[in-house]
Amino acid sequence: MKRFSQRHPEKGIDFYLESLEPEIGFIEEIETPKLDRLVDAVSIITAHKCKGKEFRIVFLPLMVEGIFPIDPIIPQTYDKQIMYIGKRLNRADLEKNHYDEERRLIYSSMIKASERLIFSFSERINMQEKTSPSRFLVEMGLVPEEFSETEPYLGSIKNVESYFRSAATQSLKDLKEIIDYKSCEELVEKAFVSLHLLSKFGNKRKWWQNTKPTKNPNKPHPSGKLSASYSRVSTYKDCPAKYKFRYHFFIDQPKGISLYKGLLYHKIVQEFFNPEKENEYSFNQLKVIIDEIWDDNLFPFITVANEQKKDAYQSFEYFFNNLPPAKPNVLATEKEFSFSLDGNRFSG
Repeated sequence: MKRFSQRHPEKGIDFYLESLEPEIGFIEEIETPKLDRLVDAVSIITAHKCKGKEFRIVFLPLMVEGIFPIDPIIPQTYDKQIMYIGKRLNRADLEKNHYDEERRLIYSSMIKASERLIFSFSERINMQEKTSPSRFLVEMGLVPEEFSETEPYLGSIKNVESYFRSAATQSLKDLKEIIDYKSCEELVEKAFVSLHLLSKFGNKRKWWQNTKPTKNPNKPHPSGKLSASYSRVSTYKDCPAKYKFRYHFFIDQPKGISLYKGLLYHKIVQEFFNPEKENEYSFNQLKVIIDEIWDDNLFPFITVANEQKKDAYQSFEYFFNNLPPAKPNVLATEKEFSFSLDGNRFSG
């Protein structure tokens, strides 16, 4: 994405996402398992994965509200439909775009059937949550009469609770800004009706319990020291929250490529400037040291190891080209030090 931004600084995220679609489609096509190509076999795939395929018979199960179409999540940060620079879309527009996209998805799934297309839906999911038939089935006139009254499309009990909670919260918020309640009877009624209906669902005790205040026992710098190492500073610059979770709460991430790559780079630099060895001051000698120290076993796949090693050659070539013309008189590399200043102890 960084390279894309450098090559196309005038383009937006929507153009970037669209440019990925052909490549994704090609990868999906070449990675299609052989079983998917068999005639006398059943293929279980998602609606998103059926691109470029066709079947004699297609089954589309779970055609209920909340599943197909799925409930909109707002804001849909990575939905390319709302990536319009300089344009703010309200909730109604976002929901319309969402359901339009779901409608296109169901249509693309339907046209994959060459002979028969079978829909199915259930009154309940997991024998618990009561559901409504998908609005798309209603639009196509495929819902039996006993299920024809499907409005409003609120889906599961959880969705109903969420809807009325949102309506009640917004109504009460609006009422706080009003002085004359008599002129806003409709808003008052909406607030009370929402609260009344909200009380009919779920566990009321959990809703209205006051949340007890919490206290974070972690000190900003648990050891009493502030580390300004390159890795910590770069982590903070990249994402303060990431820094907080990793170095304050000690929620570390699994060791990955970057860590092992960094350890190898440290060893290479230390070996190249080792004062006890008379290494030739050249990039060729640096490449020899890279070959000696590099360990393919630190990486998950040999292809990844080769790619990272190639990247190391390029990085160290750039590094060497920025060194002094003559070999510097290096006494030590990454030698530990410490000193005091104004009552503070500094070490590194």
